Amino acid sequence: MPEDIDNFTEEPKQRSTEEILASLTKLCLSDRSKWEERQDIWYKMRNHGLRRTRMPFPKAADLHYPLIDTVIEKITPFYLQQFSGAALLADFISTDGSGKNIPILSEQAAKFFDYEIKQNTNFEDEEEPLIDSMLLSGRAILKIRWDDSKENVSFDVLDPLFFIVPTMTKSLQDAEFVTEVTQYSPAQYKEIKVFNQDEDFVKSLYTKGDENGDGDDVNDIKYTREGLSQPDGKTIVLWTTYRKEWVDEKYSSLVLDPASGSQILAEQSRKVRRVRVYTYAPHMPDKPVRPPFTLPYKHNQYPFVDFPAEGKEKRWYSPRGIAEKLASFEVYLCKIWNEKADAMTFYNNPIYSTNGASIPNVSNLKMAPGSVFQSAISRVDPGTPPISFDQEMINTRSTAESLVQVPDFGMGKQTDFSERRTATEIQAISQLSSAGQDARAQLFRKRLKLVYRQTWAILKDYKKDAVLKFIYDGKAGVADNAIFSQEFDVAPAGAPNAWNKQYHAQIALQLLQLFRQDPNINQIALKRAVIETLAPQYLSDLIIDPRHEMAIRQILQELQLYEAQNGVVPPEAKLQALSAIQEHFNAIKAANPQAAAALAQQLGQSIQPQAQNGSQMPDGGNA
Repeated sequence: MPEDIDNFTEEPKQRSTEEILASLTKLCLSDRSKWEERQDIWYKMRNHGLRRTRMPFPKAADLHYPLIDTVIEKITPFYLQQFSGAALLADFISTDGSGKNIPILSEQAAKFFDYEIKQNTNFEDEEEPLIDSMLLSGRAILKIRWDDSKENVSFDVLDPLFFIVPTMTKSLQDAEFVTEVTQYSPAQYKEIKVFNQDEDFVKSLYTKGDENGDGDDVNDIKYTREGLSQPDGKTIVLWTTYRKEWVDEKYSSLVLDPASGSQILAEQSRKVRRVRVYTYAPHMPDKPVRPPFTLPYKHNQYPFVDFPAEGKEKRWYSPRGIAEKLASFEVYLCKIWNEKADAMTFYNNPIYSTNGASIPNVSNLKMAPGSVFQSAISRVDPGTPPISFDQEMINTRSTAESLVQVPDFGMGKQTDFSERRTATEIQAISQLSSAGQDARAQLFRKRLKLVYRQTWAILKDYKKDAVLKFIYDGKAGVADNAIFSQEFDVAPAGAPNAWNKQYHAQIALQLLQLFRQDPNINQIALKRAVIETLAPQYLSDLIIDPRHEMAIRQILQELQLYEAQNGVVPPEAKLQALSAIQEHFNAIKAANPQAAAALAQQLGQSIQPQAQNGSQMPDGGNA
């Protein structure tokens, strides 16, 4: 009697977390295969163009009209203005009440953040690649992390093909998991000491991973592109999966001791949701490259921010880039351009007819000025083209640019050059175009706000004990470390329409004309706004800080009030007050000597700091 087959059945091996995540990631790759194929087409159209599949005659034109590339180049400066449209990168607004030092801390935080990001990180280097990736692919990915080697925040724009999320993901931070595909050379891998450096293990990372074991080259190419294998032996491909999990976290709190009746510090634990990170090779996820760890950032978010090109639908793969929107227009423009070149070839190299007469040895005929032929030949008239090639290309390009709202206001008359537009029509087109651009800017700035918030949170974690040096407007300063204790709402500075310099210049000049000399309007603030709009680089040279004059007048009022109430001001207090007046007065004189002289004349004998030193009043004399 045969033995029970259960005795020969091995218990199934329990899969590790890395194996489960690898399996889920490969499923996601399979689901997005159509999207990947389209991305490949958009890349080819933008960079190389799709070639003609069938030539009408040998050596026919095979031209590529770069519509997609042209439009991307036109729109990129508009998005770059969202970074640099204001004097500072971000505004810091306190969210936990008001106090005496909050305005100063907010100003210091904004200046420190601006200097730190612009001068000590690679943020500005990643701005244009981020915009280019968003416009081409439909969604860009920016990674924000702390770089221990540089001791600062680092930014990395990821290839959308190397960033994998579950198919039904709507919001990145709500995703079940995200997987980043990274590639390393052997030298780069060895530099990362937390990775497994065992020689046999490193060699196994080069092993070609064939999922089906059938050696299918098509599958191998796909796996290589997605990072599933890299058979060349020169590149190590790893997957890093981030997943939010519940973990036990220990903390200390004061509890009542039943024995003594006093409060004591006790260690407790609680369940909290944190981002866990798993690193493994896709073809052998059962052998982790490094032990799993919890992301150390206190913001408790995936260290990525996505930038969709449009807010059409909430699904992850829904946003369309410029390439997808304009693909059919570029194909049509290429077709017209090639047919125009074909027509020119026929017009410049006409076909001749002999009207039925035979020509011996036709191959010896040479078409040259003054040639004489034995038989009469006549040129075959190809007729007039049914359309104007140039006009058709202009119409097509105009329609394409209108679809993606290129910020040129549509002022160019591209369809009918015989008619001129009225001022009302130009104004209406300008307003409509501006509204569309503002909506696009709002969507971009929402994501930029998330970037600044994550960056500020990381700086709070790692810079709280550092000396917070910064340079703003040519002057060095040190921010108070209390800026990290304050709760700020961090948002991109400026307005969404800050890119439209001409519009803001017109508004600023109109305000200056309307409210000049108006006693109810702060003239310094008005002139500051005008100069900041027209030429912000001259603001510090042209505007005298009114706080110095206000401080002098306040000190004099306090001295006069004290004399009126008490008779005599103590010598030490008077000397201290006059020293402060002298300091403020010197600041005014350094910025504008004429203003200092006028102020001295207004105050008359009330201001005496120069007399204390035996010098003349600043009314034209020496100081």
